[in-house]
Amino acid sequence: MPDTYGYGVSEAQALATLRAIFASPVGFLDTSRNYGFGRSEERIGKAIRERGGLPEGFMLSTKLDRDMETGKFDAARARRSFEQSLEALGLDRVHLLHLHDPEYGASLDEITHPGGALSELFKIKEEGLA
Repeated sequence: MPDTYGYGVSEAQALATLRAIFASPVGFLDTSRNYGFGRSEERIGKAIRERGGLPEGFMLSTKLDRDMETGKFDAARARRSFEQSLEALGLDRVHLLHLHDPEYGASLDEITHPGGALSELFKIKEEGLA
């Protein structure tokens, strides 16, 4: 939403768009903590809270994001990213969760080995949070 591709979207415009999405037959929305430096999820969360929750049957997707400064993408970073997303969205779970651009992480081994972001993704799924 905001500033990701060299142009900004005002909060008012974003909320109007989200209200229209939630009132339409659209049933899916994807976001990430990295979109607009967290503002995308914050705005989506504001719209969700404003309407008292997601529309029935609506699916929301977000992503586990690496640390953008260090590239670190271990289990602790993945969990922190997920918790930040839940807080911003005002939810206790999401329907679909991805690893965001794992190829840009510090190393593929860090992401895929036990204790990496991938193992944390599976743990979150086992906990019923995604």
